[in-house]
Amino acid sequence: MTPDFLKSNPSLVLDTSYLPNELMYRVVSSLADQGALDEQTDAVLVHGENFQSLRLLEPRFKEQIRCIAIDPPYNRLGDGFPYKNNSRHSSWLTMMRDRIGIAINYLRSDGALFSNIDENERDSLQAVLDMTFGKDNRVEELIWAQNTTHNQSPLYSTNHEYVEVYARNRSEAERDPHMFREPKPGYVEVMELLKQLEPEYPSAQEVEEAVNKLFKSHIEEYKAELHALGLAYDEETKKQDPWRGIYAYSFAEYRSDDGRVVTDLEARSTLAKAVLYRPDNASAPAQKQADSTKNPNDSNFRYYNPKDPATGKPRPCPKTGWRWPYDWPDQTRGKFCLIG
Repeated sequence: MTPDFLKSNPSLVLDTSYLPNELMYRVVSSLADQGALDEQTDAVLVHGENFQSLRLLEPRFKEQIRCIAIDPPYNRLGDGFPYKNNSRHSSWLTMMRDRIGIAINYLRSDGALFSNIDENERDSLQAVLDMTFGKDNRVEELIWAQNTTHNQSPLYSTNHEYVEVYARNRSEAERDPHMFREPKPGYVEVMELLKQLEPEYPSAQEVEEAVNKLFKSHIEEYKAELHALGLAYDEETKKQDPWRGIYAYSFAEYRSDDGRVVTDLEARSTLAKAVLYRPDNASAPAQKQADSTKNPNDSNFRYYNPKDPATGKPRPCPKTGWRWPYDWPDQTRGKFCLIG
């Protein structure tokens, strides 16, 4: 390895464990002299016993982490974890309690923890998480379905595991509509297109035309993929189109930073951003809602009575409440918006 090679590859990873201590300290010091070392580090990889590592890093990362994902030992034979997996439940509970008790201190007030587990210790893990986070901060239990094609069990086969989800403060975490949602396929491509159009401030109609052109381009690519597989583009394969859930977002408008709709002519002077939306029912789904939706002092309040813009009279609230929180701009109500 030559100096020229190093200069042409400035992003190579340097494993300081292979350096003499004196040289390692010199390298770290030289980085620190150029600015905060943390600002130049994309991630931290720790190889060590997790309890000691958590305690060591706690002062540095206390209340700064948005998401923690853990995959603890399932406490059964043959799962490949470097722990005494067949330990008694009490020992396993103690191990998990100690580590989760430290991990929660890493989370921001709107952060969340995700933990894999199977049926063997599911109840035990939930007990630890309830005790540490509080039952009110339990977000959900996700079912992780697995392939059991090769299962030879003569009885019913277990084909799923669990992911337990707990928030540091559920009421704060749920205020972010993107916290527990995965972007729809095609979302990234649409957002990139809007970003490309943004400097020119085209009219809303021109934005809609560009987006529809992108949709048509994807459909042609999808048809080509189907053709290569010997399949036809028909009603059945249309249902399998990964972008199917995003095609309805074909209407465009400009919004200011505070969410106010502005005209095409005002867009440039107000530095507004183009957003896409589709019309939708403004009432909330008929399902269990968070307690905060009925609290008029909470920003997630959904049972308000907005005034009709034409008559000035309060509109009746749907039986299930509004789909959107009270403090969202009026212009967003009655629409589903696709916003970056």
